[in-house]
Amino acid sequence: MAKQSRKKAVKEQASAIHIHEEALPVASESPSKEPSTLNKSEEIRKLAKEIQGRGEKPRPVTIVNTLKARGITVSSPQVSMVLKKVGVERRPRKVKTSAAPSPKVNTVSGNESFTVHQLLAAKKFVEMIGSPRQAMALLDALEKIS
Repeated sequence: MAKQSRKKAVKEQASAIHIHEEALPVASESPSKEPSTLNKSEEIRKLAKEIQGRGEKPRPVTIVNTLKARGITVSSPQVSMVLKKVGVERRPRKVKTSAAPSPKVNTVSGNESFTVHQLLAAKKFVEMIGSPRQAMALLDALEKIS
């Protein structure tokens, strides 16, 4: 009942200020939607060709902003997918450089290989001595003696 009275009030206001009923926005229509005949992918392809014609590389950010200025809303991933299908090459990813070099890890040289039995024996030896540091110190002292 409230909808009917509201519609009636809107019609009365429209007739009072001489606005035609067709000019009034309908509640079911969304003002941000583009017409149904608009093909966003085709617009992206056209704009990409224009940009390539100028000798530039089409980038999703520039295409999104240009189409937004024209009143067409598209997302960056959507533009990327269309450009990929058209055959526009992606920009290579930048290599991240770290501020500090990574610490060197002491590793066993690649030529040395150990059997499972040797590793288990080394584990028992370390447990018997108390800690890996003490075991290494003991082995270094043994190496100096022999």
